Parts: sequence; C-alpha cells; structure tokens
Amino acid sequence: MPRHFIGSRAISMTPLRSHQTLVEASSMSYRKRKREKRGRLVKPRPPQYSSLTVHEKGEYGRAVDLLYDLRHGETYTNLLRKHRLSAHKAHWYLGSNLIGGTRGKRVQASKSDRLVRELLFPTPFGRRANNCSRFPACDEPVELFSGP
Repeated sequence: MPRHFIGSRAISMTPLRSHQTLVEASSMSYRKRKREKRGRLVKPRPPQYSSLTVHEKGEYGRAVDLLYDLRHGETYTNLLRKHRLSAHKAHWYLGSNLIGGTRGKRVQASKSDRLVRELLFPTPFGRRANNCSRFPACDEPVELFSGP
C-alpha cells in the first residue's frame, strides 16, 4: 500500500469513508482503522455477567454499589476508595452509566440503568448458600417463579 508524507507524518492511501477527511484518516492509529467497521468505531464491551469469574463478580458488585452511592450524593473519588475500585475498573463495569469526568466536569451517575444485580431472598435456611449443606432438602432443584 503506498504511503505519502504530510509534513513528517506518513499516511497510507486507503480509501476514505464518507464521513472522514484526509486529516482525520491520517491522525487515526492503525488499530483504530483496523477496528473500524461499517463507518463506526467498535468499542470493546465488558463481558456478560454470566461469564464473569468469582473475583470479577465481586468487583462488578462493588461497582454497582458505587453507582448507587453516587446517585445518593457522595463524591466519586471517595467512593472509589470506599469500594476499593480503580477509575478504570469503574468505567469498565459501569460504562455509559457514568456521565462526565472529562475536561474538568464532575462524574455523575445516570438516572437509570440496566445493570444485572444479584438479589438475595430470605429462605428458611438463611441467605448463605453454604448453610444448605446441613439440610438434605436444600440439594433439591428449586423451581423459578414464572408468574401468575
């Protein structure tokens, strides 16, 4: 593929997308050009909740708790310390539910989200799974509530 030089910057002469200018194409890195599909950049997404490891589920749960506390008025930097998360991990798990945080703007929580949460329901055996080992009836499969 032929390369041309604009100043000291080398650009490849790949066909431009309809929405790109020559300057945009020359400043785009090779990886971004490679990831570009059908005229838009594909962002890497966090994995689905079901495919997370036990450690990642713990981090995810702390990130969801951070989002809840952020909606109730605490500061973002204090919450990162409180929930033992880095800003990178918080943005990885919460994504577009964190608004702002660039160019001096404060990080705010979105008003609603579609994040998966683990809900604990009280049972006669307690709420911890390891209590079930004392009760043989607890090993039986549980039917899920399917509605009326």
